[in-house]
Amino acid sequence: MKILITAGPTCEDIDPIRFLTNRSSGRLGYAIAAEAARRGHNVVLVSGPTNLDPPPEVRTVNVRSAADMLAASVKAFGDCRVAVLVAAVADFKPAEYSPAKIKKDGAELVLRLVATDDVAKRLGEMKTDQFIVGFALETGDGRDAAHTKRRDKNMDAIVLNDPKTLGADEISAEILADAAPWDGARQMSKAEFAVRVLDFIERCTSA
Repeated sequence: MKILITAGPTCEDIDPIRFLTNRSSGRLGYAIAAEAARRGHNVVLVSGPTNLDPPPEVRTVNVRSAADMLAASVKAFGDCRVAVLVAAVADFKPAEYSPAKIKKDGAELVLRLVATDDVAKRLGEMKTDQFIVGFALETGDGRDAAHTKRRDKNMDAIVLNDPKTLGADEISAEILADAAPWDGARQMSKAEFAVRVLDFIERCTSA
């Protein structure tokens, strides 16, 4: 089946030199893409800036900003059966872009930020028979917040994980759906977790 996977961070430019981003390495999204391709699925990987080599047998679309990721994801989503939205998309961007480098003029610089378009929400609005898995980074016990995010964005399941996983080699996460958690959180490599994610997706879409 055809699977859309988003991965990595986005970069929101302030001026030609500076930008806003986050610590996402893209490793988990790339691991899920590699595992899906290994199983014979047709994979489209929409990736923000990373230092990773794209998995073989995967069509990769490289993007930079949240707007770029939204456009590429919307384009790929229509004929996909599954979307796995791993990317850590920026929630905010500078209200204005400066085409010239902002000079250090004074002791502080105040940036006004505005919300970016929500990729998961847009795909949830577009969804017909697709199966969407989202991701939520929460501190503490974030199950209620993750379930709320899943319902509000019309996703079928959501992976709840800790911000400590950003940039790390391992992950401790659980998959939440309408029923009880599919699997409790425990530490494992991102490649191992990718196997569990694909096992879960294939069970849910096999009927």
